[in-house]
Amino acid sequence: MQFVRRIGMVVLVVLVVAACGDGDDSAATPVMQPTATQMVMMTAETMMQPTATQMVMPTVAATAVVQPTVVPTEASAEEEEEDTAGLLRQVEMGDLETYTHPGGLFSLDVPQNWSAKDTSDETMTRVFFTDPTENGAVLVAVVSTGGNIAQEDLADLLVSDVQSTFSEQENLSIQEPQPQSDGSVGVVFSFDTEASGGVPAEMLGNSFIELAGDTHAALTYVVVPQDQFDGLQEDLDLVVNSLVIDPSVETGGESSEMEMGDEEPMMGDEEPMMGDEEP
Repeated sequence: MQFVRRIGMVVLVVLVVAACGDGDDSAATPVMQPTATQMVMMTAETMMQPTATQMVMPTVAATAVVQPTVVPTEASAEEEEEDTAGLLRQVEMGDLETYTHPGGLFSLDVPQNWSAKDTSDETMTRVFFTDPTENGAVLVAVVSTGGNIAQEDLADLLVSDVQSTFSEQENLSIQEPQPQSDGSVGVVFSFDTEASGGVPAEMLGNSFIELAGDTHAALTYVVVPQDQFDGLQEDLDLVVNSLVIDPSVETGGESSEMEMGDEEPMMGDEEPMMGDEEP
């Protein structure tokens, strides 16, 4: 996306670990449905989403001229273009439709006007979804664990991944990870960056990690401009909670033999989470 330039997404840095054994296939864990007090995407205070002061429009006397007619001129059109040039474009959310990964490993409800980019490799299956303005992004990554990741490891793994992914972004802030009612773990983070055209942008992210059966782990990222989050929250909740993993389906590659704590990135710097194409 345009607002995060040349950022290498180091997804699931230590999830692909010593996965030598074959875990028993089991039904996918329930689709995330955390309670309102737990889910980081549901509570504005938890998400570090400041409460905006409500704008109160002044009362205009009946005799006042409230809306003079302005004849459009070439000069005024140019001035208007200059006034809007420094504004971050609004994320576009279309009607949701179900995306099913080839082979059926996972499905996710995403806006029908968003683009999907499959960047899976031999270590994992991952797909990026971006809106038409490239100011909003969702990432799903699924990896085989071989049954070697424990539930108590999830919080540390998630925070480590966010730190590795966004370490070069200014003012990166990561809140305490929160357990979800379905067994997954979520965390809220924020950072400052620069959009195309030099527009400064404050970004708000939510990331979730969960185990699917004994053999798979899934990580989901959602990143949008912070000042647009309130208007997008309802749709984003639907997207995040629609994820379904089928642990009976193999991921993008065979399990790795990395050990816990290995720092080698599982997603190279050549794969940005969001592209840097100019509009």
